[in-house]
Amino acid sequence: MENVTTPIEVPETAAGCLHKGLTVFLQDRYEDTILLCDKAIEQNPTSAELVDAYILRGRAKEACQRYFEALTDFNEALTKDPNKADGYYYRGIAKGKLNHPEEAIKDFDKAIALDPNNASTYYNRAVAKRKCGEHKKAIKDFGKAIAQENNYASAYFLRGNVKKELKKYFEAIYDFDKAISIQPNLAEAYFDRGIAKEKLGHPEDALTDFDKAIELDSEDAKMYYERGVVKNRLRNYDEAIQDFNMAISLNNNNYPDAYYARAIIKRYLGDRKNAKDDLNIALRQTQDVGNSLLESRIQKALQTL
Repeated sequence: MENVTTPIEVPETAAGCLHKGLTVFLQDRYEDTILLCDKAIEQNPTSAELVDAYILRGRAKEACQRYFEALTDFNEALTKDPNKADGYYYRGIAKGKLNHPEEAIKDFDKAIALDPNNASTYYNRAVAKRKCGEHKKAIKDFGKAIAQENNYASAYFLRGNVKKELKKYFEAIYDFDKAISIQPNLAEAYFDRGIAKEKLGHPEDALTDFDKAIELDSEDAKMYYERGVVKNRLRNYDEAIQDFNMAISLNNNNYPDAYYARAIIKRYLGDRKNAKDDLNIALRQTQDVGNSLLESRIQKALQTL
């Protein structure tokens, strides 16, 4: 039987359309939100209602990944009200989605100048600065987001990631600890904390975190790969191979690092034929993506067989 979509009931006023539009937006009914905003714009709204309609419609289009259309709506809102902090904030989000972090930062700057107490604006400006390679500035903005909202798990988590990238592993672990205390089911926080612990020379502690991460998210190939790497270092070769097997399977049999790592264990265990097979697969996949460093390591390993 064919599904019949019930037409949405449209209020008679712009204010009513906006109220209902926000309600359905929060229910993830983005096309209905767009329709209601269209109607609000047609119904002789006040200037404030008109700006709100363009911003809400832009947010709905953004949620549908129609980022260029969303930008048009945010631009229209800001033309009508250049002091609308939300307009700059959401336009910055859209620019970030379109991979224009420098432009996004400019919009977040304007949003913060108009509303300096919005934690999400500092958070998203930090994300954009990280994309621009401005790691220290990103850390400061994550800190400002946390100062506004102390239980901001995502801010602690991403600040920890930036610190990990800067090799500040102890500081990174502190942030991952905070993220986990706020959001105990955040698999990525356990995983990245495990990476930091492994870098500090604590493989057993890293293994515990990888186990927890996989318990929470059993479909992430990189988690099995990294756990396999640690198990290999701990000489748990059979279990390491099992993890590399899972990583390869979850990544559609296209994971050259995992094939290479599995080959090295097989070579050590005397299984030269299967080690060579793995290395040849890894070599083909590495050449496809142009990873010259891994390719060189694979070539050297092949020369030993």
